[in-house]
Amino acid sequence: MPDYNAPDALPEFAAAATPAKRPAQATITMQIDADVVSWFQQNQPDGMTWQQDMNSVLRFYMDSLQAMERDAPQPDAAPDYIPF
Repeated sequence: MPDYNAPDALPEFAAAATPAKRPAQATITMQIDADVVSWFQQNQPDGMTWQQDMNSVLRFYMDSLQAMERDAPQPDAAPDYIPF
């Protein structure tokens, strides 16, 4: 797995998080730490704005959590074995 904290990993990370079909977007106002905004502004992948990049990171995070929830064992599922 790539080190997503490495400066050269950002384009790979953004590419992995970009959805194939762009869903509707919402315009919002939110408070984000200044150093986080500055980092995104200074580390833009080619062809993306820092806002698009931040959206891609958030989408990747959301997709990852949804996959973990989907793949998690269900609490009411029957066990694979019968303990004696």
